[in-house]
Amino acid sequence: MQTIIDKLKTVSYDAVIERGLVFLLIFTPLAMGTVQDWSIAVMETAVLIIFCAWLLKSIRSQAPLEPQAPEFLALKRLLLFFFLIFSGIAIFQIIPLPGPVLGFISPKSSALYRSFTDDPPGAWRTISISRDASIAELFKLLSYALVFMVIIHHYDTEAKIKALFRTIVYMGCFLAVFAVVQMITGNGRLLWVFPMWPGAHPMGTYVNKNHFAGYMEMAVPVGLGLFLYTASRMKGISGHADVQFAKRVASFLDNEKLTTLSFGLVSVVIMTGALFLTLSRSAIAGFMVSMVFFAGMVRTRRSLRKKWNYIVLIGILIAVSIIASSWGMIASRFEDVAGGGNFKMDVWNDATAVIEDFPVLGTGFGTFSRIYPAYQTKYPQWFFDHAENDYLELLTDTGFTGCAALAGGSAVFLYSLVKRWRKRHNTYVVCAAAGGIASIIAMLIHSITDFNMRIPANALLLTVIAAATCATVFNIQTQRHEKDARQVNAEKADMN
Repeated sequence: MQTIIDKLKTVSYDAVIERGLVFLLIFTPLAMGTVQDWSIAVMETAVLIIFCAWLLKSIRSQAPLEPQAPEFLALKRLLLFFFLIFSGIAIFQIIPLPGPVLGFISPKSSALYRSFTDDPPGAWRTISISRDASIAELFKLLSYALVFMVIIHHYDTEAKIKALFRTIVYMGCFLAVFAVVQMITGNGRLLWVFPMWPGAHPMGTYVNKNHFAGYMEMAVPVGLGLFLYTASRMKGISGHADVQFAKRVASFLDNEKLTTLSFGLVSVVIMTGALFLTLSRSAIAGFMVSMVFFAGMVRTRRSLRKKWNYIVLIGILIAVSIIASSWGMIASRFEDVAGGGNFKMDVWNDATAVIEDFPVLGTGFGTFSRIYPAYQTKYPQWFFDHAENDYLELLTDTGFTGCAALAGGSAVFLYSLVKRWRKRHNTYVVCAAAGGIASIIAMLIHSITDFNMRIPANALLLTVIAAATCATVFNIQTQRHEKDARQVNAEKADMN
């Protein structure tokens, strides 16, 4: 009886974890990108519930832990090391320090306090110029870290990871269709209800079309990976010469996986079309680079070269139906950059001045909007929340120490993913992980000219994709191992 109760508890924990993550993937983009305080609170609460469920399941589970690959254990230790350094820097920024100590560590911060406060000499102050903003950003960072931790430990089978990736594709398709419907029937208000300021460019459920495009450029490679996996399991039209071509075509059209393949193709085209409709130069550039990267990865795998025609088919469909029809608008958008018509460069120049004054530890995690007005040289009628560049904003917030910690962790993570991926021969692992890695590459490129990582919905999506890709290449066993495990489980069930 107790065994049955324990099994039911495990099932309920699994349901909380898996349905909770699905809820987050649906809620965060629908809540206008989760940029408002109430929606951030909902996201963080949901993450806490998911983490507690996983923790309780781990504590109550009496099953011995399965041995993990040494390289996976080494990767987890390295990621924990870099995370502790980065989070330690962010925490150190919000600890009050004596005036002389602060003046030694961050002279510019000390000078700001002397200029704008009535503090007595030697008053204790923090490196962060806005402690509340830094604490809020820390809570978001912790939420992403907990989601990553849960996924890489809980998602250990192909079925679980497939469900997570499929949710991303389904949500991406819904957002793409919704955005098109809103463009056709829109009244100038976000979601037909919320008024927007002059010059705003909303798209779908997002206030900023560039962030909507960021979501799409991460979802498309995931869909492409699932599409390629389905295609790899289908027999093509080509066959033995003795078999009539008409029969081979009929056999292909009668394949039960054709519906899934068709949906995968349509979903990729729909999301890509929505991406190009935004005319976001950064997103288009990131998407194109990620597609080249994805194609290069696929070409290196002998088992997938025969399915190269499917990739070519998607490329032709996108080129004809999307790029060709809107090439004039896309070209003019990129000509604006060549002509210097881009305010972002002025913001970047001002941001470099902030970095020069706060080079070691920055102004505090999440404080760019507080410090930038003191350095703003142009566009006095505009208020900038972010630096229009995730890397520059990371430098202004945490200095070169924080940036080095995050860059080191990211480099180790990507290198380990690609290295492990090259050793894997499981078809699903190869296809899904290629899509996940391409999604990460797309966002790394886009972040050069935007601040997607400061939009919680997009930061969470990238976290889920990165963690699920890691779980794919490290947790999913080889097809032969999975078959043996099923056989062993069946034998145990017969014995019982």
